Amino acid sequence: MSYEGEFVDGELEGIGKVTFHSGDLYEGSFVKSMFNGYGNYKYADGLRVSIRVKCRLLGTLLTGSVQSMGRKCLLMVESMLER
Repeated sequence: MSYEGEFVDGELEGIGKVTFHSGDLYEGSFVKSMFNGYGNYKYADGLRVSIRVKCRLLGTLLTGSVQSMGRKCLLMVESMLER
């Protein structure tokens, strides 16, 4: 996997582009190294989709701070684009 884009504290953050070993490509926004917000995903076979990802933190509030147990994300295909 290769990444071109912004980093914050060593994590993919902001707008960037990831090329996977399979040849798939994602261009869009990242939050804490995860797809988040709007982007375009292009499969190696040429199929392209516009996606939107919404994530929320899962955790518990302990002593005034959130103790994270991970994130739950919902990926929505906004539209299929031409090959």
